[in-house]
Amino acid sequence: METDIQYLQLKNLCQLVKQNRLTHSIMLISKDDFALKYFSTQIAKMLMCKNLIDLACDKCVQCKKIEHHNHADVLTFPVEKTVIATEEMLQIIDSVFTMPFESDKKIYILNNAGSINAIAQNKLLKTLEEPPKGVYFILNVKNQANILPTIKSRCTKIYIENYSNNKIIEYLNQFNLLQEQIADIVDVCDGSMELAHNYAQNSSLLELIDFVYDLWLNLKHSSQIVQYSSRIYKLKNVFENFLNIFNIILKKVLECKFNIILHENRLVQLQQIAQDFSVEALSKIAKNLVELNEKFQRNCNFNIIIDVFLISFLEVKNKCQ
Repeated sequence: METDIQYLQLKNLCQLVKQNRLTHSIMLISKDDFALKYFSTQIAKMLMCKNLIDLACDKCVQCKKIEHHNHADVLTFPVEKTVIATEEMLQIIDSVFTMPFESDKKIYILNNAGSINAIAQNKLLKTLEEPPKGVYFILNVKNQANILPTIKSRCTKIYIENYSNNKIIEYLNQFNLLQEQIADIVDVCDGSMELAHNYAQNSSLLELIDFVYDLWLNLKHSSQIVQYSSRIYKLKNVFENFLNIFNIILKKVLECKFNIILHENRLVQLQQIAQDFSVEALSKIAKNLVELNEKFQRNCNFNIIIDVFLISFLEVKNKCQ
């Protein structure tokens, strides 16, 4: 399931494969695991497919085996853990020199490559510089911050376009969701099919959207802070979702303030929030939201940072009318 732009990206890659010009080290970059896994699978198919046209045929034995994750020469790592450790990287490097089993190529798909430690990356570097004939590496990266510059320089970087709202709606229609819920998910997932899937599968995340809107609309007095903070204390495992929803609402309220109405979902609520908060207040809340996220990432005391944020949220709202 790709968008028109993603289709063109894959089509261009397919042309490189047909012309034998595809580099042996590819870094796919996206915030969306769905997109990363889809693209890495499609590239693997292109490299192995016997009937390439614009894309892989999806019908030959090679394509079908890759689709069902049982092709002996398409290897995905990590096997068990969430991140490739140094020991597993050494096993990968040793294995590249063995002959393929059922084709003339070997493809290594490295998931969560942005979290591989520096030692393991350095072990991989020489293999990326001088890969054996027919060996390809596809690195799936959500965050480039920890990727060594030397690794980046050895890879062709491909930035995968986000999914369109229409594609996400098309995907969500297979779930038993109300149209209002689908609209909420499209708003908060920001082009990520992975996030859309998570919200569709988890009713508590849908309820979280309602809760964050309620906080924006109804937190008016300091006596209410305990009521809201006590609920947020229980959200530590999904706190990044909370932050994302809070930030999305903030952006949409700013759109309302400047009469940039791009949609009608929750429009009445957004307009009410826009009446309650000045642009100055929203700017300060945005800054406080960044600080809250930084403190959360540094593992500061969770309950304390929530209390401080809610107190400052209320103070800003009341002072910057």
